Amino acid sequence: MKMPALNVGHITTPEPHYIPGYTGYCPQLMYRIGNTYSSLSHRLLIDPSVSHSEKLILSDRSTDEYQVTRPTLREIDATGTIVPRHEDEDLRDTIYQKPLMPGYEGYIPRTQSKYGRRYAVVTSEGLSEFERECLRTRTQMKKLRHRTAQPISTISEYSLGDRMKVTPATNRSCGPGSGRPMFR
Repeated sequence: MKMPALNVGHITTPEPHYIPGYTGYCPQLMYRIGNTYSSLSHRLLIDPSVSHSEKLILSDRSTDEYQVTRPTLREIDATGTIVPRHEDEDLRDTIYQKPLMPGYEGYIPRTQSKYGRRYAVVTSEGLSEFERECLRTRTQMKKLRHRTAQPISTISEYSLGDRMKVTPATNRSCGPGSGRPMFR
């Protein structure tokens, strides 16, 4: 014997309707009784006598224009390069170990302005940005440390003693009335 096909049209609530648990305003909901929340909100949203916003906050459930973009492992990785342990040992001894433990409520750098995505993705991206910036800063500091100092003789043609001599003719631009502070 063949089973009849089930018609689920009377079981599911037609669109548009608010989902159960929605805590926002639904006009005239408190004056209607006798049906489920979804079916009441559906009737209220399609009823022309009930005033509500022309632009509803509800979204279609169709997935035609919806795309999920997730970063690749290379994008999540801190720098995309392998740094030998002996060169940047202080960078690798970070207090943040990826992936962070779910539920951690402490400070995580570069995650304050990222909303609407999963915790693991946001924290991984934030830590990656932070580590990239730390690596860039450390590289600049290393370049400064290894930079050779410029000989003093090329800095100024005058000796220190000559530069310390102040004559009244050279000191006229400083003082009261010149608009510049006096420093001695």
